Amino acid sequence: MRFFDHIRLLLIAIVAVLGLVCAVLPWVVNSMDDIVGRTTRHDVAWNGANGRDDFHDVMRKLLVHRLEASAESQANARLSHDILTSRLRTWRQGSFGAFVAADQKRQRWLDTAERAVGDIGDLLDQAPAPERTDRMLELIDVAEPAVQMLSRAAYVKSTRDLAETAQKIQFMQRVQEGLIALLIAGSLILVCLLLRQNSALRASVASESRTSARNAFMAAHDVLTGLANRSTFSAHLGQLCAGDGSARRHAVFVIDLDGFKPVNDLLGHGTGDMLLIAVAKRLAAFAGANEGSLAARLGGDEFLLAIADLPSADVALERAQSLLEQIRAASAIDEHMVTVDASIGIAVLEPGLTGPENLIDHADIALGIAKAVGKGQAILFEQSMLDGIAARIKMEGDLARADICEEFEPHFQPIVDLVSKEVVGCEALARWHRQDGSNVPPAQFIPIAETSGRIIDIGAVILFKACRAAAAFTTPITVSVNLSAVQFFRVDILKLVSQTLAATGLAPDRLKLEITESMMITDTRLVRQSVEALKAIGVTVSLDDFGTGYSSLSYLRNLGFDELKIDRSFVSEITKGGRPMAIAQTIVQLARNLDMTTVAEGIETEEQAQMLLAMGCRRGQGWLFGRPVGEREFTRLYSPAPRLALAG
Repeated sequence: MRFFDHIRLLLIAIVAVLGLVCAVLPWVVNSMDDIVGRTTRHDVAWNGANGRDDFHDVMRKLLVHRLEASAESQANARLSHDILTSRLRTWRQGSFGAFVAADQKRQRWLDTAERAVGDIGDLLDQAPAPERTDRMLELIDVAEPAVQMLSRAAYVKSTRDLAETAQKIQFMQRVQEGLIALLIAGSLILVCLLLRQNSALRASVASESRTSARNAFMAAHDVLTGLANRSTFSAHLGQLCAGDGSARRHAVFVIDLDGFKPVNDLLGHGTGDMLLIAVAKRLAAFAGANEGSLAARLGGDEFLLAIADLPSADVALERAQSLLEQIRAASAIDEHMVTVDASIGIAVLEPGLTGPENLIDHADIALGIAKAVGKGQAILFEQSMLDGIAARIKMEGDLARADICEEFEPHFQPIVDLVSKEVVGCEALARWHRQDGSNVPPAQFIPIAETSGRIIDIGAVILFKACRAAAAFTTPITVSVNLSAVQFFRVDILKLVSQTLAATGLAPDRLKLEITESMMITDTRLVRQSVEALKAIGVTVSLDDFGTGYSSLSYLRNLGFDELKIDRSFVSEITKGGRPMAIAQTIVQLARNLDMTTVAEGIETEEQAQMLLAMGCRRGQGWLFGRPVGEREFTRLYSPAPRLALAG
């Protein structure tokens, strides 16, 4: 735009100059005409020369009259005298009069000439006589020098005026030529600038067209991967489903990458972006192999895929499995071979049953189920899944209206020493008892509480009530409390724990806080700082469900946990031997080498307890030792007598 502003200013300046030239040029021409006209109309030398000639004519006529002395010669002399008299009168007027008046000598010359001529006229009025003629010739001799001097002075002045006039005319001619040259040059510059502006405008229009095309592409596509975006995908899906009403089916895949965040965190966002581009190319190739199909990026590590003309929903599921295999293939990025898995939610447009507007939402619901049941799977949407959504919405409303302090309380499950069978601690588990008397299982309300943020208030209440109850136990056993990731990252956990311990009077070394491996993936630096701060005040920190998430020895080495908890999924299978047993043995050995204690969760049989003890695990919890119970029941069962018989 600055270029066009400069061109515009130049054009305005040149047009202004040309306008000024056009205005001045006529004035110059008129001035030249006026100079020439004045020279023609007011030539003093011409007037003086004519007066001199008229005087000489009178002189000749008087000489003839002297010789002839006739009435005719006198009449001729009289006529010439009248002409001379008239001439002398003009010498008193106009430019010649101004010429005479400008100098006293000229005035005296003219006065002398007028007196002599006047006397001659008086003599011509008398009868011819030789003596009168002689007198007139004497007067002629008196007037002749004055007339000659005036005529000569007029000639000199006219010569000088003509020289000045010639200089003015030459100057005006040069001005006129300069103005004409300026007019021509300005016109040429104007034409050049207009041509340059026209060229620049064409280039600008071409640039705007390219920019418009690029903006149109960016408006319809994802910037990073080049795939279609959500709006383009929705439009394509609408066109796809507005077909001829045949029995063919169209499917929508909502794809979410599993394990993408660790790649981003460990290898950097640049590698993460290149991985997204690699996955996008595979999706585009997969869509390209199916006519009418389209791949799109939904955002983050989520993608969309529309598959056209499927014979059945089972074929859609088969295509999804094939796509999963392609996504799982390793990608060579820089010097790394990077692999990710994916979960896929599938929704199929059934002719006459569903519309395209709900396909993406239905596929997204199926994706949520796929990730919840273990990831790395493709699940087809079923109508019954909507019932679960409705129940979830109702649950969110109930949680929002619940009285947290009154309706939520901890239930305690004993943690025992596997050798002595003594109760050495307990785990506080959140329970929701509605005011209407019904109980809501933790598996139902905790995920919803985490997504809605209510887990922050619930967690604070459970922590307070658990610490208050533990402080009242007659036996100083420890109490373990789970921390939600939402609670851990959105609350000043050190301040919350310190205030709770101070308010309940529980000794810090009797409190254990359990966190999960997923928190370390989210923000390792913050987790390290928080763990160190909690340990500094005497609180024990335990890593819960070890082995089920993103297990890393670097986390154990750098974060300094006091305890590892073996997940129930391994404990339940250890009696079968094989991999679960090997994993449990590895965890126990790893904890021993790092000077950490281990607690096995979900022990249900004596055989499991003995196998864990043989591995070196000294503590455990599960239904074998007791189910979670309320504070009063736990105090009645375990607090007075720390040693217990095996349950049931």
